[in-house]
Amino acid sequence: MVLDLLESVQSDLEKRKADWRQIAADLNFSYEFVSRLGLGTYESSPTYERLKKLREYLLQKNRNVTGAHG
Repeated sequence: MVLDLLESVQSDLEKRKADWRQIAADLNFSYEFVSRLGLGTYESSPTYERLKKLREYLLQKNRNVTGAHG
């Protein structure tokens, strides 16, 4: 479950590389954390809570983008 969450977050971050600084600022995470996670170079295991927070943020942003075009 956590591995699926990690892969999902990494996949979404890869697609939103241009937004990493804004994502980090909005969530009060370091840019280094967000960028390393997006690049797959984060060396330790991120906590479930951080991944969950990122996933919820990314899903909300995706809904806003989809809703704006739909």
